Amino acid sequence: MTNENGLGRTGFFALFLCACLVGELIGVICEAVSSGVPTEALGGFSGLGGRQDILTALRFFAGSAVFMAVIFMLGFFPVGQPATFIVMALRGLGQGAAFAKVYLSLDGPELIRQAAALVICHSVTAAALSLACCEAVTLSNAYLRHTFADRIVLGMRDTVRLYVLKFVQLLAVAACGCGAAWLAVSLGN
Repeated sequence: MTNENGLGRTGFFALFLCACLVGELIGVICEAVSSGVPTEALGGFSGLGGRQDILTALRFFAGSAVFMAVIFMLGFFPVGQPATFIVMALRGLGQGAAFAKVYLSLDGPELIRQAAALVICHSVTAAALSLACCEAVTLSNAYLRHTFADRIVLGMRDTVRLYVLKFVQLLAVAACGCGAAWLAVSLGN
């Protein structure tokens, strides 16, 4: 999948981010068209500070963890590559709807603080999920090669162990992104 200078992996990373961006654009358009959303359903941080913002950050992290788990499982399927693009587009759809809700329902300094928190959280988690998709496609390709190999193939244990470690690291990156967003909102209050 990658050549010596890593251009293949960079291309896939950009492709997954583009899938997320297309989803975001569709989410923004859909939310703007149906703009009768009450402020209680706001997808961003509440601006109340304290415990409510922590719960919102944990909710964002839980959503990212669910997407990360789905992407993780797709890596074990020999034909899981196309589904990773769909997962990233769905994640972008939710992000776009959350952005549109914030922009349509707030104004002033509260808008700036919540928009900054959303951008921090969603950007870091989208990057982590895109890297996770690259890893899932790599493992899926390995399983696809092994499926159609003419000989007995051994040695996937180390590959899967490294795959799991990379996903644990990417989950930690997503947690740091959600924590940074919570910190941005907390410092603004």
